[in-house]
Amino acid sequence: MSLLFVCALLLTGCSSGEEAAGSIPPAPIAAIPTETVQPSSPKLEGGDPVLTPSEDTELPMADVGAETPTPEPAAAEETWTYCDHFCGSGPLQAWAGYGALLPYVGVITQAQRAYEPYTPLYGLCTPRGELVTDPIYWDIYYEHGFLVLVRYEDGAVYTTVAAQDGSWVAQEVPYGYCKVFEDLVVLQDDDGCLYCWNGEGQQFVSFPADVFTPWYGNVFDNASWGAVWVPGPRIAGRQDRILYAASTFYQGEAHEENPLWLYLDLDTGTVLSTPPEGYPATLEDIAGEDYKELPDGEVGFACTDPFTGTRYYKAYVEMGIRLYDADGNLLSDQVYPAVSWCSSPVLGGLTAVLSPFATDPYDYVFDWVDLSTGAVILRYPPERQYQ
Repeated sequence: MSLLFVCALLLTGCSSGEEAAGSIPPAPIAAIPTETVQPSSPKLEGGDPVLTPSEDTELPMADVGAETPTPEPAAAEETWTYCDHFCGSGPLQAWAGYGALLPYVGVITQAQRAYEPYTPLYGLCTPRGELVTDPIYWDIYYEHGFLVLVRYEDGAVYTTVAAQDGSWVAQEVPYGYCKVFEDLVVLQDDDGCLYCWNGEGQQFVSFPADVFTPWYGNVFDNASWGAVWVPGPRIAGRQDRILYAASTFYQGEAHEENPLWLYLDLDTGTVLSTPPEGYPATLEDIAGEDYKELPDGEVGFACTDPFTGTRYYKAYVEMGIRLYDADGNLLSDQVYPAVSWCSSPVLGGLTAVLSPFATDPYDYVFDWVDLSTGAVILRYPPERQYQ
């Protein structure tokens, strides 16, 4: 879903927390067996956080007959702590103890990209409500067991590939285009060179851009793999050890009805102009999306929790997403719509909700909510960096 949808949510907002929370009311904060750390908590040198447990306060006994003041509505209480492997704005560290790596919305900012007036910045957290990184990522993707993190700095794109549970993390590299397959991630650098990583986080083969020039020409001077706004080749699919590349721009002109196919051999690192024996010459590049009619008249699109494999259906509505189980039963009437991190709005049995504070409908709080219990696992107030 486009981040324009996030913009729509932020600009329209709700007038109260009740309207935005939908059918997943926050559970008592006491359900979280962690210390509460306020955003102003100090940090030691080197970035190590100082955990400051909240003090228990005892309300004084009211005088008999005294007028009871009306309490001010309280803002949503933050519920998060720091992971032992918290790395701040530094590189994500590999660790087998995260359990899972989930995104949280830590900043809502004016985008550096003109077509998105407001956009969230994501950090990573654990399912226990522990922050792992600061909110430094513009895009996060979960596909085929991989976690892809995209960061922008000074106009350059930096990509990190990791296991979705953080058990291994490849070094951050200045790549843009990314294509994910089963047990394979293909990344492109600024010169059009393709690099291939396997499911263990190892780069095992690469294809320099100049090996494609005999067929596609010098298109990498002004185009990238997968670009749609300028002519350029794309990775069209995969079969076993062969990647399929196709381009409708070659020999200096467009051939929209007759793409030129090439075949990238992952075993040898060579590019072939004809498919190996037993492989088809072309591939159908049709994504297709499973959908069903839901009992309330909505159209639900199938999605799968990448951590649990549980199947859900999501229906797009004005203020977000309605979430249904595999049988079409409504689970949530309001799910945070920034689902660019994966095709499913559910990660590890948790769903993300962005709701206004009770005291200010223009301040938002981000929640990770347990679908089975309604418990709030993490509650974090994003910083606003816009006027």
